[in-house]
Amino acid sequence: MLAGLLAHSGWAVNGDLLPPTPANPRGFFESSAVNTLNDDLLEPHLARSAVPVARRHAWLAALPAPLDLTPSPAVRTRIAETVPPSPFVVKDPRLTMTLPAWVDALDGVALIAIVRHPAAVVDSLLREVARDVEYYEGLALDAERAFVVWQCLADHLIAHAEAHDITVLVHEELVSDGIRSALGRLATAVGGGIDSGFVERGLRRSTPDRALPGDVAERHAALLDLAVR
Repeated sequence: MLAGLLAHSGWAVNGDLLPPTPANPRGFFESSAVNTLNDDLLEPHLARSAVPVARRHAWLAALPAPLDLTPSPAVRTRIAETVPPSPFVVKDPRLTMTLPAWVDALDGVALIAIVRHPAAVVDSLLREVARDVEYYEGLALDAERAFVVWQCLADHLIAHAEAHDITVLVHEELVSDGIRSALGRLATAVGGGIDSGFVERGLRRSTPDRALPGDVAERHAALLDLAVR
């Protein structure tokens, strides 16, 4: 949603965006070149994932935070060639893990993260795995493992927030009466006006009804704290 909101407001996106799917009919606003670059960065670390994943599922890796990803000159060049002209928006869930390489290669970018309730994320992941059996073949993902993935990604985001100025927004605010405050914080972070026309008010793809493991609940609370700073 966040990348689509910025794209709708005039920020440039790559031309090789992933196509929409039935699960996400408005589009992912993710570049295949960005995804491939991040898969290349993550692949050497995948053996350490707490949830076994193949390269094509690297975005679901559960890796310890933070990763040592100092970019080589070749990676710096790839990053520079991958991003569109400024002002631009680059979105990829893998960035939660690969951010150190990107911030080291790009100066002066605004960092925006959006946090969604972990139970909603788990429900969404499990539905998607059941829907696209071919793509997710070989991935053993149940609710317990999906929570492990969410927790590891939360650990990465918390670590990044300690090292960088990151604006953290809450998904539920963007689709509720809290949208004005959320969009105001977003506009301040990116230094420009935001057209809210892309947001579907009241959109909630799933209702969180799963009990959260204790560690997951703690991470979620910590991220919500970051969102109000």
